[in-house]
Amino acid sequence: MSPYRVLIAEDEPYAARYLRALVEEPGLFRVAAVCESGEEALALLEREAVDVMITDIKMSGMTGLELLRRCHDRRPEMLTIIVSGYGEFDYAQEAIALGVSRYLLKPVNGEELLSALQEAYDQLERRRQHSHEALLRTLRERSEALLDDPAALPGRRYRALMAAGSFSQEALILRCQNAFRIAEDPRRAFLLYRHALVLLEDADAPEPRLEEAARRILGWETGTGSAGLLLLRTLPMDREALGAELRLLYAYHQRHLVLGRMQLLPYPEERPAPAADAGQEKQQLAALLQDLNARNDKSFYRDFCRLFAYWEEAQASLYSIKQAVYCLIIHLFQVDANSIDPVVEINRVLRELYGCATYQQAQECVWRTVESLISRVRSAQSSSQPQSQQIFWRIIEYLNTHIRENFSLQEISDTFGISQPYVSKLFRMYSGQSYKEYVTGRKIATAISLMERDRNILIKDVAEQVGYDQLYFSTVFYRITGQYPKQYKEDLWRRKAERDAP
Repeated sequence: MSPYRVLIAEDEPYAARYLRALVEEPGLFRVAAVCESGEEALALLEREAVDVMITDIKMSGMTGLELLRRCHDRRPEMLTIIVSGYGEFDYAQEAIALGVSRYLLKPVNGEELLSALQEAYDQLERRRQHSHEALLRTLRERSEALLDDPAALPGRRYRALMAAGSFSQEALILRCQNAFRIAEDPRRAFLLYRHALVLLEDADAPEPRLEEAARRILGWETGTGSAGLLLLRTLPMDREALGAELRLLYAYHQRHLVLGRMQLLPYPEERPAPAADAGQEKQQLAALLQDLNARNDKSFYRDFCRLFAYWEEAQASLYSIKQAVYCLIIHLFQVDANSIDPVVEINRVLRELYGCATYQQAQECVWRTVESLISRVRSAQSSSQPQSQQIFWRIIEYLNTHIRENFSLQEISDTFGISQPYVSKLFRMYSGQSYKEYVTGRKIATAISLMERDRNILIKDVAEQVGYDQLYFSTVFYRITGQYPKQYKEDLWRRKAERDAP
Protein backbone atom coordinates (compact mmCIF):
# COMPACT_ATOMS: atom_id res chain seq x y z
CA MET A 1 0.00 0.00 0.00
CA SER A 2 1.19 3.53 -0.76
CA PRO A 3 1.96 5.89 2.18
CA TYR A 4 -0.82 8.11 3.41
CA ARG A 5 -0.86 11.68 2.04
CA VAL A 6 -0.32 14.73 4.24
CA LEU A 7 -1.04 18.40 3.50
CA ILE A 8 0.90 21.03 5.48
CA ALA A 9 -0.58 24.54 5.70
CA GLU A 10 2.03 26.88 7.26
CA ASP A 11 3.00 30.43 6.27
CA GLU A 12 6.39 30.38 8.02
CA PRO A 13 8.91 28.72 5.65
CA TYR A 14 11.25 27.52 8.40
CA ALA A 15 8.39 25.96 10.37
CA ALA A 16 7.02 24.36 7.17
CA ARG A 17 10.40 22.73 6.40
CA TYR A 18 10.69 21.47 9.97
CA LEU A 19 7.20 19.95 9.86
CA ARG A 20 7.87 18.31 6.49
CA ALA A 21 11.06 16.68 7.74
CA LEU A 22 9.27 15.28 10.81
CA VAL A 23 6.31 13.98 8.78
CA GLU A 24 8.46 12.07 6.29
CA GLU A 25 10.95 10.70 8.82
CA PRO A 26 9.08 7.49 9.82
CA GLY A 27 8.11 6.62 6.21
CA LEU A 28 4.42 6.21 7.09
CA PHE A 29 3.34 9.39 5.29
CA ARG A 30 4.16 11.31 2.14
CA VAL A 31 3.81 15.09 2.04
CA ALA A 32 1.44 15.80 -0.86
CA ALA A 33 1.90 19.59 -0.69
CA VAL A 34 3.07 22.46 1.49
CA CYS A 35 0.74 25.48 1.25
CA GLU A 36 1.61 28.97 2.49
CA SER A 37 -2.00 30.05 3.07
CA GLY A 38 -5.42 28.70 3.92
CA GLU A 39 -6.71 29.75 0.50
CA GLU A 40 -4.01 27.75 -1.27
CA ALA A 41 -4.70 24.71 0.93
CA LEU A 42 -8.45 24.92 0.30
CA ALA A 43 -7.91 25.13 -3.47
CA LEU A 44 -5.69 22.03 -3.39
CA LEU A 45 -8.26 20.13 -1.31
CA GLU A 46 -10.88 20.91 -3.95
CA ARG A 47 -8.71 19.04 -6.50
CA GLU A 48 -7.05 16.27 -4.50
CA ALA A 49 -7.81 14.02 -1.55
CA VAL A 50 -5.39 13.88 1.36
CA ASP A 51 -5.52 11.77 4.50
CA VAL A 52 -4.10 14.18 7.09
CA MET A 53 -3.84 17.97 7.24
CA ILE A 54 -1.42 19.77 9.54
CA THR A 55 -2.24 23.47 9.76
CA ASP A 56 -1.14 26.48 11.74
CA ILE A 57 -4.06 28.04 13.56
CA LYS A 58 -2.89 31.59 12.77
CA MET A 59 -1.96 32.43 9.17
CA SER A 60 -2.25 35.60 7.12
CA GLY A 61 -5.55 35.67 5.30
CA MET A 62 -7.65 32.60 6.02
CA THR A 63 -6.81 31.17 9.45
CA GLY A 64 -6.38 27.52 10.26
CA LEU A 65 -9.69 27.50 12.10
CA GLU A 66 -11.50 28.99 9.10
CA LEU A 67 -9.82 26.41 6.90
CA LEU A 68 -11.08 23.71 9.28
CA ARG A 69 -14.61 25.11 9.13
CA ARG A 70 -14.58 25.13 5.32
CA CYS A 71 -13.21 21.55 5.15
CA HIS A 72 -15.45 20.12 7.85
CA ASP A 73 -18.33 19.31 5.49
CA ARG A 74 -16.27 18.84 2.31
CA ARG A 75 -13.65 16.44 3.69
CA PRO A 76 -15.20 14.88 6.81
CA GLU A 77 -12.92 11.83 6.54
CA MET A 78 -9.70 13.89 6.67
CA LEU A 79 -7.78 13.88 9.97
CA THR A 80 -6.39 17.20 11.21
CA ILE A 81 -3.54 18.22 13.51
CA ILE A 82 -3.45 21.87 14.68
CA VAL A 83 -0.20 23.64 15.60
CA SER A 84 -0.31 27.09 17.17
CA GLY A 85 1.67 29.59 19.20
CA TYR A 86 -1.49 30.48 21.06
CA GLY A 87 -2.51 28.44 24.06
CA GLU A 88 -5.86 30.06 24.69
CA PHE A 89 -8.61 27.63 25.55
CA ASP A 90 -11.13 29.05 23.08
CA TYR A 91 -8.96 28.09 20.09
CA ALA A 92 -8.57 24.54 21.40
CA GLN A 93 -12.27 24.33 22.24
CA GLU A 94 -13.39 25.27 18.72
CA ALA A 95 -10.75 23.02 17.16
CA ILE A 96 -12.07 20.07 19.17
CA ALA A 97 -15.63 20.92 18.12
CA LEU A 98 -14.48 20.75 14.49
CA GLY A 99 -13.06 17.24 15.02
CA VAL A 100 -9.33 18.02 15.17
CA SER A 101 -7.21 14.98 16.05
CA ARG A 102 -4.49 16.75 18.08
CA TYR A 103 -3.76 20.31 19.19
CA LEU A 104 -0.01 21.07 19.53
CA LEU A 105 1.63 24.27 20.77
CA LYS A 106 4.55 25.99 19.08
CA PRO A 107 7.43 25.48 19.14
CA VAL A 108 6.38 21.99 18.08
CA ASN A 109 8.03 19.19 20.01
CA GLY A 110 9.22 16.52 17.56
CA GLU A 111 8.22 13.59 19.80
CA GLU A 112 4.73 15.03 20.31
CA LEU A 113 4.18 15.45 16.57
CA LEU A 114 5.45 11.94 15.85
CA SER A 115 3.11 10.61 18.52
CA ALA A 116 0.21 12.50 16.91
CA LEU A 117 1.15 11.12 13.49
CA GLN A 118 1.34 7.57 14.85
CA GLU A 119 -2.17 7.96 16.31
CA ALA A 120 -3.41 9.27 12.95
CA TYR A 121 -1.70 6.38 11.13
CA ASP A 122 -3.30 3.79 13.46
CA GLN A 123 -6.71 5.37 12.94
CA LEU A 124 -6.27 5.40 9.15
CA GLU A 125 -5.14 1.77 9.17
CA ARG A 126 -8.22 0.71 11.17
CA ARG A 127 -10.40 2.66 8.77
CA ARG A 128 -8.67 1.11 5.75
CA GLN A 129 -8.95 -2.39 7.16
CA HIS A 130 -12.65 -1.90 7.89
CA SER A 131 -13.17 -0.54 4.37
CA HIS A 132 -11.27 -3.46 2.82
CA GLU A 133 -13.20 -6.01 4.85
CA ALA A 134 -16.48 -4.40 3.81
CA LEU A 135 -15.39 -4.46 0.15
CA LEU A 136 -14.37 -8.13 0.32
CA ARG A 137 -17.56 -9.06 2.14
CA THR A 138 -19.65 -7.28 -0.49
CA LEU A 139 -17.63 -8.91 -3.26
CA ARG A 140 -18.07 -12.40 -1.80
CA GLU A 141 -21.81 -11.87 -1.45
CA ARG A 142 -22.05 -10.53 -5.00
CA SER A 143 -19.96 -13.43 -6.32
CA GLU A 144 -22.23 -16.00 -4.69
CA ALA A 145 -25.30 -14.24 -6.03
CA LEU A 146 -23.95 -14.08 -9.59
CA LEU A 147 -22.90 -17.73 -9.58
CA ASP A 148 -26.36 -18.68 -8.34
CA ASP A 149 -28.08 -16.41 -10.88
CA PRO A 150 -25.80 -15.36 -13.78
CA ALA A 151 -28.80 -13.69 -15.42
CA ALA A 152 -28.11 -10.73 -13.11
CA LEU A 153 -25.16 -9.86 -15.38
CA PRO A 154 -26.21 -7.25 -17.94
CA GLY A 155 -24.34 -8.77 -20.91
CA ARG A 156 -24.97 -12.06 -22.70
CA ARG A 157 -21.36 -13.21 -23.28
CA TYR A 158 -18.19 -12.59 -21.29
CA ARG A 159 -14.43 -12.84 -21.52
CA ALA A 160 -12.54 -13.66 -18.32
CA LEU A 161 -9.20 -13.15 -16.57
CA MET A 162 -8.49 -15.46 -13.63
CA ALA A 163 -5.70 -14.51 -11.21
CA ALA A 164 -4.37 -16.42 -8.19
CA GLY A 165 -1.01 -16.90 -6.53
CA SER A 166 1.11 -15.81 -3.58
CA PHE A 167 0.33 -12.13 -4.13
CA SER A 168 -2.23 -10.42 -1.89
CA GLN A 169 -5.69 -10.96 -3.31
CA GLU A 170 -7.02 -8.01 -1.30
CA ALA A 171 -4.34 -5.64 -2.62
CA LEU A 172 -4.93 -6.87 -6.17
CA ILE A 173 -8.66 -6.21 -5.91
CA LEU A 174 -8.08 -2.67 -4.68
CA ARG A 175 -5.50 -1.90 -7.37
CA CYS A 176 -7.76 -3.24 -10.11
CA GLN A 177 -10.70 -1.34 -8.67
CA ASN A 178 -8.74 1.91 -8.86
CA ALA A 179 -6.95 1.27 -12.16
CA PHE A 180 -9.91 0.03 -14.19
CA ARG A 181 -12.82 1.75 -12.40
CA ILE A 182 -14.67 -1.56 -12.43
CA ALA A 183 -17.17 -0.47 -9.78
CA GLU A 184 -18.29 2.33 -12.12
CA ASP A 185 -18.37 0.25 -15.31
CA PRO A 186 -21.44 -1.94 -15.92
CA ARG A 187 -19.57 -3.84 -18.69
CA ARG A 188 -16.99 -5.21 -16.24
CA ALA A 189 -17.29 -7.08 -12.95
CA PHE A 190 -15.26 -8.80 -10.22
CA LEU A 191 -15.89 -12.30 -8.93
CA LEU A 192 -14.21 -14.32 -6.21
CA TYR A 193 -14.07 -17.97 -7.24
CA ARG A 194 -12.47 -20.31 -4.69
CA HIS A 195 -8.91 -18.97 -4.27
CA ALA A 196 -8.97 -16.89 -7.46
CA LEU A 197 -10.02 -13.41 -8.49
CA VAL A 198 -11.93 -13.29 -11.77
CA LEU A 199 -12.33 -10.16 -13.91
CA LEU A 200 -15.27 -10.44 -16.28
CA GLU A 201 -15.66 -8.24 -19.36
CA ASP A 202 -18.68 -8.04 -21.64
CA ALA A 203 -17.61 -9.62 -24.94
CA ASP A 204 -19.45 -6.85 -26.77
CA ALA A 205 -17.65 -4.01 -24.96
CA PRO A 206 -16.46 -1.46 -27.57
CA GLU A 207 -13.02 -1.09 -25.96
CA PRO A 208 -11.70 -4.47 -24.72
CA ARG A 209 -9.42 -3.94 -21.72
CA LEU A 210 -8.96 -7.44 -20.33
CA GLU A 211 -5.57 -8.04 -21.98
CA GLU A 212 -4.41 -4.60 -20.79
CA ALA A 213 -5.55 -5.53 -17.27
CA ALA A 214 -3.60 -8.79 -17.45
CA ARG A 215 -0.40 -7.07 -18.55
CA ARG A 216 -0.73 -4.35 -15.93
CA ILE A 217 -1.25 -6.90 -13.16
CA LEU A 218 1.75 -8.85 -14.44
CA GLY A 219 3.77 -5.63 -14.32
CA TRP A 220 2.65 -4.91 -10.77
CA GLU A 221 3.67 -8.35 -9.49
CA THR A 222 6.79 -9.16 -11.54
CA GLY A 223 9.92 -8.58 -9.49
CA THR A 224 8.07 -8.57 -6.15
CA GLY A 225 8.90 -12.20 -5.35
CA SER A 226 5.30 -13.26 -5.96
CA ALA A 227 4.36 -16.47 -7.74
CA GLY A 228 1.14 -16.70 -9.65
CA LEU A 229 -0.75 -17.26 -12.85
CA LEU A 230 -2.94 -14.90 -14.85
CA LEU A 231 -5.14 -17.02 -17.13
CA LEU A 232 -6.72 -15.02 -19.95
CA ARG A 233 -9.80 -16.36 -21.71
CA THR A 234 -10.68 -14.22 -24.71
CA LEU A 235 -13.09 -16.76 -26.21
CA PRO A 236 -16.54 -15.55 -25.04
CA MET A 237 -18.53 -17.73 -22.70
CA ASP A 238 -22.31 -17.58 -22.38
CA ARG A 239 -23.66 -15.94 -19.27
CA GLU A 240 -25.88 -18.95 -18.50
CA ALA A 241 -22.84 -21.29 -18.49
CA LEU A 242 -20.76 -19.08 -16.17
CA GLY A 243 -20.51 -21.55 -13.29
CA ALA A 244 -19.52 -24.51 -15.46
CA GLU A 245 -17.01 -22.47 -17.49
CA LEU A 246 -15.37 -21.06 -14.35
CA ARG A 247 -14.94 -24.60 -13.01
CA LEU A 248 -13.06 -25.58 -16.19
CA LEU A 249 -11.04 -22.37 -16.09
CA TYR A 250 -10.10 -22.97 -12.46
CA ALA A 251 -9.08 -26.58 -13.09
CA TYR A 252 -6.81 -25.48 -15.97
CA HIS A 253 -5.43 -22.63 -13.85
CA GLN A 254 -4.50 -24.96 -10.98
CA ARG A 255 -2.73 -27.43 -13.28
CA HIS A 256 -0.54 -24.64 -14.67
CA LEU A 257 0.15 -22.53 -11.55
CA VAL A 258 3.86 -23.07 -10.87
CA LEU A 259 5.62 -21.83 -7.75
CA GLY A 260 8.51 -19.41 -8.21
CA ARG A 261 7.09 -17.98 -11.43
CA MET A 262 4.74 -15.15 -12.44
CA GLN A 263 3.17 -15.93 -15.79
CA LEU A 264 0.42 -14.88 -18.15
CA LEU A 265 -1.18 -17.68 -20.19
CA PRO A 266 -3.97 -17.72 -22.78
CA TYR A 267 -6.70 -20.27 -22.15
CA PRO A 268 -6.80 -22.67 -25.13
CA GLU A 269 -9.82 -22.27 -27.35
CA GLU A 270 -10.35 -26.03 -27.46
CA ARG A 271 -11.12 -27.71 -24.18
CA PRO A 272 -7.82 -29.20 -22.94
CA ALA A 273 -7.52 -32.94 -22.36
CA PRO A 274 -6.77 -34.07 -18.78
CA ALA A 275 -3.07 -34.25 -18.00
CA ALA A 276 -1.48 -37.69 -17.92
CA ASP A 277 -0.72 -39.18 -14.52
CA ALA A 278 2.89 -38.93 -13.37
CA GLY A 279 4.08 -42.46 -12.62
CA GLN A 280 7.15 -41.44 -10.65
CA GLU A 281 5.16 -39.01 -8.53
CA LYS A 282 2.65 -41.77 -7.71
CA GLN A 283 5.43 -44.11 -6.66
CA GLN A 284 7.00 -41.50 -4.39
CA LEU A 285 3.67 -40.73 -2.79
CA ALA A 286 3.04 -44.45 -2.28
CA ALA A 287 6.44 -44.74 -0.55
CA LEU A 288 5.48 -41.81 1.66
CA LEU A 289 2.23 -43.49 2.72
CA GLN A 290 4.06 -46.73 3.37
CA ASP A 291 6.50 -44.87 5.64
CA LEU A 292 3.50 -43.43 7.44
CA ASN A 293 1.94 -46.84 7.90
CA ALA A 294 5.23 -48.21 9.13
CA ARG A 295 5.67 -45.30 11.53
CA ASN A 296 9.15 -44.85 10.12
CA ASP A 297 9.51 -41.12 10.85
CA LYS A 298 13.06 -40.75 9.58
CA SER A 299 12.26 -42.40 6.26
CA PHE A 300 8.97 -40.45 6.03
CA TYR A 301 10.71 -37.09 6.32
CA ARG A 302 13.40 -38.13 3.83
CA ASP A 303 10.79 -39.25 1.28
CA PHE A 304 8.73 -36.12 1.98
CA CYS A 305 11.72 -33.88 1.11
CA ARG A 306 12.52 -36.04 -1.92
CA LEU A 307 8.96 -35.59 -3.23
CA PHE A 308 9.24 -31.80 -3.02
CA ALA A 309 12.67 -31.91 -4.66
CA TYR A 310 11.12 -33.88 -7.52
CA TRP A 311 8.33 -31.32 -7.86
CA GLU A 312 10.82 -28.47 -7.97
CA GLU A 313 12.93 -30.20 -10.63
CA ALA A 314 9.84 -30.99 -12.70
CA GLN A 315 8.35 -27.52 -12.12
CA ALA A 316 5.20 -29.29 -10.97
CA SER A 317 1.99 -27.31 -10.63
CA LEU A 318 0.33 -26.40 -7.36
CA TYR A 319 -2.27 -29.01 -8.30
CA SER A 320 0.24 -31.83 -7.65
CA ILE A 321 1.05 -30.48 -4.20
CA LYS A 322 -2.63 -30.06 -3.38
CA GLN A 323 -3.40 -33.66 -4.39
CA ALA A 324 -0.61 -34.95 -2.14
CA VAL A 325 -1.92 -32.84 0.74
CA TYR A 326 -5.41 -34.30 0.19
CA CYS A 327 -4.00 -37.80 0.15
CA LEU A 328 -1.88 -37.41 3.31
CA ILE A 329 -4.58 -35.71 5.38
CA ILE A 330 -7.31 -38.15 4.31
CA HIS A 331 -4.98 -41.04 5.11
CA LEU A 332 -4.33 -39.66 8.60
CA PHE A 333 -8.07 -39.12 9.02
CA GLN A 334 -8.65 -42.81 8.20
CA VAL A 335 -6.07 -43.75 10.83
CA ASP A 336 -7.83 -41.71 13.52
CA ALA A 337 -11.12 -40.04 12.58
CA ASN A 338 -11.57 -38.65 16.09
CA SER A 339 -8.41 -36.52 16.05
CA ILE A 340 -8.72 -34.85 12.63
CA ASP A 341 -11.36 -32.89 10.76
CA PRO A 342 -10.05 -33.31 7.20
CA VAL A 343 -12.09 -30.45 5.69
CA VAL A 344 -10.77 -27.94 8.24
CA GLU A 345 -7.16 -29.11 7.90
CA ILE A 346 -7.20 -29.22 4.10
CA ASN A 347 -8.72 -25.75 3.78
CA ARG A 348 -6.25 -24.31 6.27
CA VAL A 349 -3.16 -25.68 4.53
CA LEU A 350 -4.50 -24.65 1.10
CA ARG A 351 -4.89 -21.05 2.30
CA GLU A 352 -1.25 -21.12 3.38
CA LEU A 353 -0.12 -22.74 0.12
CA TYR A 354 -1.53 -19.84 -1.87
CA GLY A 355 0.82 -17.56 0.03
CA CYS A 356 3.90 -19.58 -1.00
CA ALA A 357 6.17 -18.20 -3.71
CA THR A 358 8.70 -21.09 -3.76
CA TYR A 359 8.73 -24.87 -3.41
CA GLN A 360 10.81 -24.53 -0.22
CA GLN A 361 8.11 -22.35 1.34
CA ALA A 362 5.45 -24.84 0.23
CA GLN A 363 7.44 -27.73 1.71
CA GLU A 364 7.75 -25.95 5.07
CA CYS A 365 4.07 -24.99 5.01
CA VAL A 366 2.84 -28.55 4.33
CA TRP A 367 5.35 -30.09 6.73
CA ARG A 368 4.11 -27.93 9.63
CA THR A 369 0.60 -29.22 9.11
CA VAL A 370 1.51 -32.86 8.47
CA GLU A 371 3.93 -33.04 11.41
CA SER A 372 1.31 -31.55 13.72
CA LEU A 373 -1.35 -34.01 12.52
CA ILE A 374 0.97 -37.01 12.88
CA SER A 375 1.82 -35.93 16.41
CA ARG A 376 -1.89 -35.54 17.21
CA VAL A 377 -2.72 -38.98 15.80
CA ARG A 378 0.18 -40.65 17.60
CA SER A 379 -0.82 -39.02 20.87
CA ALA A 380 -4.39 -40.26 20.48
CA GLN A 381 -3.16 -43.73 19.52
CA SER A 382 -0.83 -43.99 22.50
CA SER A 383 -3.73 -43.40 24.90
CA SER A 384 -6.36 -45.53 23.17
CA GLN A 385 -4.53 -47.89 20.81
CA PRO A 386 -5.48 -51.56 21.23
CA GLN A 387 -2.69 -53.88 22.30
CA SER A 388 -2.93 -55.71 18.97
CA GLN A 389 -2.22 -52.48 17.08
CA GLN A 390 0.74 -51.68 19.32
CA ILE A 391 2.21 -55.12 18.56
CA PHE A 392 1.66 -54.59 14.83
CA TRP A 393 3.59 -51.28 14.84
CA ARG A 394 6.45 -52.83 16.77
CA ILE A 395 6.70 -55.55 14.10
CA ILE A 396 6.68 -52.92 11.32
CA GLU A 397 9.44 -50.90 12.99
CA TYR A 398 11.49 -54.08 13.39
CA LEU A 399 11.08 -55.03 9.71
CA ASN A 400 12.02 -51.55 8.52
CA THR A 401 15.24 -51.52 10.52
CA HIS A 402 16.15 -54.97 9.12
CA ILE A 403 15.25 -54.44 5.46
CA ARG A 404 18.14 -56.69 4.28
CA GLU A 405 16.78 -59.65 6.21
CA ASN A 406 14.18 -62.12 4.93
CA PHE A 407 12.36 -63.15 8.07
CA SER A 408 9.86 -65.95 7.75
CA LEU A 409 6.47 -65.69 9.40
CA GLN A 410 7.71 -68.26 11.97
CA GLU A 411 10.77 -66.15 12.81
CA ILE A 412 8.60 -63.05 13.38
CA SER A 413 6.17 -64.99 15.56
CA ASP A 414 9.08 -66.40 17.59
CA THR A 415 10.73 -62.97 17.94
CA PHE A 416 7.55 -61.35 19.30
CA GLY A 417 6.24 -64.38 21.19
CA ILE A 418 2.95 -64.69 19.30
CA SER A 419 1.49 -67.32 16.98
CA GLN A 420 1.86 -67.32 13.19
CA PRO A 421 -1.91 -67.04 12.59
CA TYR A 422 -2.03 -64.04 14.90
CA VAL A 423 0.79 -62.30 12.93
CA SER A 424 -1.09 -62.96 9.68
CA LYS A 425 -4.28 -61.58 11.22
CA LEU A 426 -2.47 -58.39 12.35
CA PHE A 427 -1.17 -57.68 8.83
CA ARG A 428 -4.57 -58.32 7.24
CA MET A 429 -6.27 -56.12 9.82
CA TYR A 430 -3.92 -53.11 9.85
CA SER A 431 -2.20 -53.07 6.45
CA GLY A 432 -4.81 -54.73 4.26
CA GLN A 433 -2.08 -57.04 2.93
CA SER A 434 -0.61 -60.39 3.79
CA TYR A 435 2.70 -60.45 5.65
CA LYS A 436 4.57 -61.50 2.49
CA GLU A 437 2.88 -58.83 0.33
CA TYR A 438 3.78 -56.11 2.78
CA VAL A 439 7.44 -57.15 3.10
CA THR A 440 7.85 -57.51 -0.68
CA GLY A 441 6.27 -54.12 -1.35
CA ARG A 442 8.52 -52.45 1.22
CA LYS A 443 11.65 -54.00 -0.27
CA ILE A 444 10.73 -52.88 -3.82
CA ALA A 445 9.94 -49.34 -2.59
CA THR A 446 13.37 -49.25 -0.91
CA ALA A 447 15.03 -50.47 -4.12
CA ILE A 448 13.36 -47.70 -6.14
CA SER A 449 14.58 -45.11 -3.63
CA LEU A 450 18.14 -46.42 -3.99
CA MET A 451 17.98 -46.15 -7.80
CA GLU A 452 16.58 -42.61 -7.58
CA ARG A 453 19.44 -41.45 -5.36
CA ASP A 454 22.34 -42.98 -7.32
CA ARG A 455 22.38 -43.20 -11.11
CA ASN A 456 25.50 -45.41 -11.13
CA ILE A 457 24.36 -47.97 -8.58
CA LEU A 458 24.55 -51.53 -9.87
CA ILE A 459 21.38 -53.64 -9.91
CA LYS A 460 23.17 -56.40 -8.03
CA ASP A 461 24.05 -53.90 -5.26
CA VAL A 462 20.42 -52.77 -5.07
CA ALA A 463 19.31 -56.40 -4.80
CA GLU A 464 21.88 -57.04 -2.08
CA GLN A 465 20.74 -54.04 0.00
CA VAL A 466 17.17 -55.33 0.10
CA GLY A 467 18.23 -58.91 0.81
CA TYR A 468 17.62 -60.56 -2.58
CA ASP A 469 19.89 -62.26 -5.09
CA GLN A 470 19.89 -60.44 -8.46
CA LEU A 471 17.84 -62.98 -10.43
CA TYR A 472 15.08 -63.27 -7.85
CA PHE A 473 15.10 -59.50 -7.35
CA SER A 474 14.59 -58.91 -11.10
CA THR A 475 11.68 -61.37 -11.17
CA VAL A 476 9.93 -59.79 -8.17
CA PHE A 477 10.61 -56.24 -9.40
CA TYR A 478 9.04 -57.03 -12.79
CA ARG A 479 5.98 -58.58 -11.13
CA ILE A 480 5.43 -55.46 -8.98
CA THR A 481 6.30 -52.64 -11.44
CA GLY A 482 5.89 -54.18 -14.89
CA GLN A 483 9.53 -53.41 -15.77
CA TYR A 484 12.87 -55.05 -15.10
CA PRO A 485 15.16 -53.08 -12.71
CA LYS A 486 17.68 -52.04 -15.38
CA GLN A 487 14.96 -50.79 -17.73
CA TYR A 488 13.21 -49.00 -14.88
CA LYS A 489 16.41 -47.22 -13.80
CA GLU A 490 17.26 -46.17 -17.37
CA ASP A 491 13.76 -44.75 -17.92
CA LEU A 492 13.91 -43.00 -14.56
CA TRP A 493 17.14 -41.14 -15.35
CA ARG A 494 16.16 -40.51 -18.96
CA ARG A 495 13.03 -38.70 -17.78
CA LYS A 496 15.11 -36.72 -15.33
CA ALA A 497 17.57 -35.71 -18.09
CA GLU A 498 14.68 -34.60 -20.31
CA ARG A 499 13.31 -32.43 -17.51
CA ASP A 500 16.73 -30.88 -16.89
CA ALA A 501 17.42 -30.20 -20.57
CA PRO A 502 17.28 -26.46 -21.55
